[in-house]
Amino acid sequence: MIYIKRREQFCAAHKLWNDKWDAETNKKVFGKCSNENYHGHNFDLEVTVKGEINPETGFVMNLFDLKNIVREHIIEVVDHKNFKRREQFCAAHKLWNDKWDAETNKKVFGKCSNENYHGHNFDLEVTVKGEINPETGFVMNLFDLKNIVREHIIEVVDHKNFNLDIDFMEGKMPTAEVIAMEFWRILAPEITPYKAQLHKIVLAETNNNIIEYYGE
Repeated sequence: MIYIKRREQFCAAHKLWNDKWDAETNKKVFGKCSNENYHGHNFDLEVTVKGEINPETGFVMNLFDLKNIVREHIIEVVDHKNFKRREQFCAAHKLWNDKWDAETNKKVFGKCSNENYHGHNFDLEVTVKGEINPETGFVMNLFDLKNIVREHIIEVVDHKNFNLDIDFMEGKMPTAEVIAMEFWRILAPEITPYKAQLHKIVLAETNNNIIEYYGE
């Protein structure tokens, strides 16, 4: 099965407001998003389709057709009309297996085995899924998700050393893969009480090295 993606951007404004609630309740739940004069965003949209390759064309779907569908039915409708939590942190680590000699560690881990550690500016993306609450229009309040991610992940790991400073990484190899799995273990139970589910964690060490984890 092959997956193809089309990305688009659009600008739109909206206001989060439940007419059944008073102004105080709306402000408490929606915060600044309840501003009576609306507010705007630059939205990034990513549409993924999957299927088998057509042996005659070599396509799953012609990307020009997908582009035209997305632009005609979405972008031209919502762009400049009313209408995933991401975070960054800096951290150091060293990839080293104490069961191996220095030569083997260097062969397997390369520069990442540097005895004095090395660092990255990590990009973290947390995706949740669930049913939309008819009263709020949310799957989950993004302010709550922001606070959960910042409290349980960012404030713990930012400007720290995964090998030396992070309790939940003790005894574990601090590869991006293992870090992403540990983030899942921490975040999933924090999100469940909000009647949503953690769907995906994306952790990028660099622009070229990216881990996706779905809890499987």
